[in-house]
Amino acid sequence: MHPFFSHENLISLVKPFSEELPYYRPFILHGRPEQIDLFLVGINPATAVSPEDGVDIDTWVETLMDPGLYSTRHSSNGPTRLGIQGLLRYVKTYYPYSLLETNINAFPTSRAIGLEEYSVKEAVIEGQHRFIRILTTHEPSLIILHSQHTTREFIDILVKYKWIHPRHVLKKTTIKHRETQFPHFTFTYPSGKKAKVFACRHLQYFGHEGDSFQPFLHALVPFLKEKAKIPYCPLSRDGVTGKEYMEEFRV
Repeated sequence: MHPFFSHENLISLVKPFSEELPYYRPFILHGRPEQIDLFLVGINPATAVSPEDGVDIDTWVETLMDPGLYSTRHSSNGPTRLGIQGLLRYVKTYYPYSLLETNINAFPTSRAIGLEEYSVKEAVIEGQHRFIRILTTHEPSLIILHSQHTTREFIDILVKYKWIHPRHVLKKTTIKHRETQFPHFTFTYPSGKKAKVFACRHLQYFGHEGDSFQPFLHALVPFLKEKAKIPYCPLSRDGVTGKEYMEEFRV
């Protein structure tokens, strides 16, 4: 198990900013708790879960370690969740390793505009810091961003930390144009590791089969295959559920 997934670290990532605010949702793990080299990134979680909902912090950690548990217990299973599941099914056909579903900001709001509310300003700042902790810990070499908002915010982070030059990627580029570039852009982590970034429309538009996303999906395949370099084997064959993870930790 990668040290990132230690119980202590996960508690620090999900712990609410203050008693009256919900848990952070820094990620949902798809696969085993190991080094992650592929991220699917959105803007921020839409569903807020808090201790007041009767969910203790250990149960919340367990839930984030198992997408099945999350879907059953907390997901609205709306268009965005449907799109995420559809894209990940496609990705896993060619990339059998673990991946993280995460967001530019780990603080949940029903709509992205809620991140701009003054009353949660400090909690939102902390939410982005937690994403950066995750990004710099794993340094994924493949990153898929969904939505124009997400892409612009990600570019801002890279510019802020001087991982790319402000002129390296144009923020005004339309998302439809970004979706035709493979990769959309690359950057280098402070460690020297390189990452390839892909961007597409918000996954709420994906639908059941992702019909309008087919050109984007097909163009992703060579990069997924190159990264996998082994025949496809289902994650369910050796996957670890959130409950199994927690039991393993307690032992």
